[in-house]
Amino acid sequence: MRRLLLAISILLHCFPAHGGERVSIPTPLVTLAPSDARLHEWCAAEGKFDACTRFVGFRLDAGCSYDGRAWRMAASATFRPYIVLRNMRSLPHEYLHIGDIRQAVEALAATLGTTGYASEPQCRQQALSEAAAFESNLRQFAQQSNAARHPDYVPTSR
Repeated sequence: MRRLLLAISILLHCFPAHGGERVSIPTPLVTLAPSDARLHEWCAAEGKFDACTRFVGFRLDAGCSYDGRAWRMAASATFRPYIVLRNMRSLPHEYLHIGDIRQAVEALAATLGTTGYASEPQCRQQALSEAAAFESNLRQFAQQSNAARHPDYVPTSR
């Protein structure tokens, strides 16, 4: 148990600094569900599982600048994981999902900077569109993580 708590403590300290400048992940909020029914209610999901991670306080900020040839977007993102558990043994697994999503968000932020735009308004419009789509992207990244780590995963419509 001490090793588990030490590993969790190390992971908690690593996440905020791990994403560099493009992705910021504040320390996850963790709560224990008192029952399976409450776990399913708080996770807004059905099926057999011991834990879930939801994301709150998510935001993608993007600005545009001219690099001498084209207007380019620079994006940064933040999201806070909210982990709901039935038991503490599930916590390290939830951190694997958070890591998957961090990597996907970092790749998204990096990719957004590769497209050149002919004008500042065009770039700004795309930046607003990307910010509006960020919640949907996070959901997609979470589904991809679940599919990769749980071969029998079937997304719910909730």
